[in-house]
Formats: sequence, structure tokens, C-alpha cells
Amino acid sequence: MRNGKCISKVKTQMARRTLDPLFQQQLLFTDNYKGCNLHVVVSGLYGRMDKKTFMGVVQIVLDDLDLNNIVIGWYKLFNESSAISLPQSFKSSGSGGSGPGSVSGATSLMSASMDSFN
Repeated sequence: MRNGKCISKVKTQMARRTLDPLFQQQLLFTDNYKGCNLHVVVSGLYGRMDKKTFMGVVQIVLDDLDLNNIVIGWYKLFNESSAISLPQSFKSSGSGGSGPGSVSGATSLMSASMDSFN
């Protein structure tokens, strides 16, 4: 995202029938990432009908990362309404506890790996 607008969009493959999903996928973005945020939306399929359920969202400031190397980090998931203006204390990967708009429980953290930006 740049200035609140989506400039590129990709999706990962789904991890089915697991409570411990592992996403080792490489996502390639060809746009210049300077001044951009990576907006990650996590959803899951639940119930007999596999209803798509929103689990959380995180925005990662790409200028804060060294994208010349593989980046692996844990990020707190927030509900959609809090993604517009996250407090600085919750933007870092080391924040813990339940902040405003956080998704509690086992879905409150996610792993993100970004290693392909041109």
C-alpha cells in the first residue's frame, strides 16, 4: 500500500486441515517498496461449511526492514478497524499482551517471511 492505496496484491496458498499452518512461500512484488506498507490479512475456514472467517490484519512498514536479506518476524494481528492507525507501540514485532483492537488467543501472532522485493 502506498498512501492508503493498494498498488499490488498477491495471495498465499491455503493450508488445509491443520491447526499449525506453515507458510513457506515466496511472494514476488515488482513495484518499488519505498514508502509502502505491506498489508497482510489473515483468514481461516471454519465449520462444516468451511465458512471464511476474518482472523486479523497487520500492516508492516517496509522502510523499517532490511529487504536485502530474508526477513522473518512475528507480528500481532489486529481487527480491521484498528489497521488504519496503529499505535507506534504495536507496530514493532516485540509487542505483547492485548492492545486496542487486538485479536486474542492463538491467532494473535503470525509469522511473515519477505525475501523477494525488486
